[in-house]
Amino acid sequence: MSSRSLLCRSSWLVLLCAAPAWVGAQTEPATESPAMAASAPAETARPRLASLRQLLGMPPVLQLSGNGPALSLGDALQAAWQNSPDVAAARFRSLSFDYTRKAARGALLPKLETRFSVGRGHLETPDRTDNLGRGDHSAVLTQALVDEAARHEWTRQELLAASADVQLAGVESQTLLDTGAAWFAVLQQRVGVELGQGYEKELNELLRYISDRVAAGGASPAERERITARVANVRSGLADSRAALAAALRNFQRLSSVTPFGLALDAPMDLYLPVDADAAMTEAEAGNAELQSSKLEQQAAESERRGNRAAFLPRLAVELTHSETRNAAGSLAQQRDSKAMLVMTLPLVNGGADYARMRASEAHRDELQARGEGVRRRVVQDLETGYANLRAATERFASVRDELEANRKVVDAFRAQLTGGNRQLLDVLDAYQRLYQSRIDIVQVVVSAALNEWRIAHLTGALRTVVAR
Repeated sequence: MSSRSLLCRSSWLVLLCAAPAWVGAQTEPATESPAMAASAPAETARPRLASLRQLLGMPPVLQLSGNGPALSLGDALQAAWQNSPDVAAARFRSLSFDYTRKAARGALLPKLETRFSVGRGHLETPDRTDNLGRGDHSAVLTQALVDEAARHEWTRQELLAASADVQLAGVESQTLLDTGAAWFAVLQQRVGVELGQGYEKELNELLRYISDRVAAGGASPAERERITARVANVRSGLADSRAALAAALRNFQRLSSVTPFGLALDAPMDLYLPVDADAAMTEAEAGNAELQSSKLEQQAAESERRGNRAAFLPRLAVELTHSETRNAAGSLAQQRDSKAMLVMTLPLVNGGADYARMRASEAHRDELQARGEGVRRRVVQDLETGYANLRAATERFASVRDELEANRKVVDAFRAQLTGGNRQLLDVLDAYQRLYQSRIDIVQVVVSAALNEWRIAHLTGALRTVVAR
């Protein structure tokens, strides 16, 4: 048999053996590559503070100082609600407006006045023979029947008192927002310190391992110095983190008047959020303190304008008077006078003061309307910005969470490969750095999302229900 025939027969045998594998490869469903799997849209999950314990392996309580009980977010809000000087000032302001409202109502209620006078009376008459002491006594009861100026002033004070109550609610909501933001800032800085300490511990373990290898001649001293430099850098960052934690803690103490011994990593109280910015604006029209206060102040300015215009109208009142006069002319005499009168007062000329006040109140009303439109536009902008940031935080949370899990697996694999001598130290250090940064990023995303939720709840007026319930 020739060599050419053997070559042909061998080629056919190779084709027959490879054919089943080739057919199976063509009929087998295509599997997704790791790169394609990584590019697939990640499952969206709402960032929650409670997820930090599971993702980062945090303890349920992060100690700050001392051995006292940990402070939860709800405890912090209650303390701020009770101890805030801004809330106390707003309450006293509301009380002041309430008494002013009652004073304005008093102008429409019965008014009783009494007058006593004792002295000397002198009447020039040709036959005057004596000069006795004189005394006058009178009591006047007045009830307004028609007084448009007083009625509009009462309405104005009613609106201003209602505005003060709404502003009190706004101050309480702002205090809760500031306290919550301060609590989140303390939490973020404290978790950052905890993560930095864990990062330093991992580097120290790696440093001990490399030092042992250097002593055994399996690694160069330069590798040990590289880890030493990285540890020094981490310690420098920890010093900055501790300073930021102290500043955040001081701000929290100012707002809540309490010094926490530790922070409880509980989930923030559930906040109801509308589905989008348009629905949130609909609720803000009825619940936002600034919008409601602006509307009430505009109505009060309109009532003031009507009251100044009513100064040109007549006033009608009932007046009951009883008076006694003793020794009116210096001579022995006694006079008593009782009368019931219907009194009408018609203003004629006041130097243009009433007209000027009316025009001034009109300008003040227009000013408040312009300011109210500015407030409404700002609330719309803040709501749209808040929802955009919240959507971005939700999407970023899923990505950062996947990145964290991937970096954790990379660190475990590189650590094992380094022990086996199959991985360079620089790769391991880079993996440690990426894992640490992923942990910092997940904390920042969760805190940012929580702050955006609280701002939206504040703008819609729903934040006060967290403590009120």
